[in-house]
Amino acid sequence: MIANVKEFEKKLIDNDLNRKLLAKEMHISPTTLTTKLEKEEGDFKLSEMIAIAQITKMNEQEFILIFFGENLSFNENLKNIPV
Repeated sequence: MIANVKEFEKKLIDNDLNRKLLAKEMHISPTTLTTKLEKEEGDFKLSEMIAIAQITKMNEQEFILIFFGENLSFNENLKNIPV
């Protein structure tokens, strides 16, 4: 499951993609992608997260926001990370 589905969907649109096309690029079924995106038990492997980031041209901050949300460990958030 990803932390920020709304931002994820925006990245797909920005790259002329949809879930089905992304799944095809990742060589997984659209159903598997949906499960990993939306279900509590759906977890991405690090290699899958990196593949998504590369396919959708995410920068580092987008990657953190989309996969982990604004709140990071040790009460750190994106506002404290220098750009």
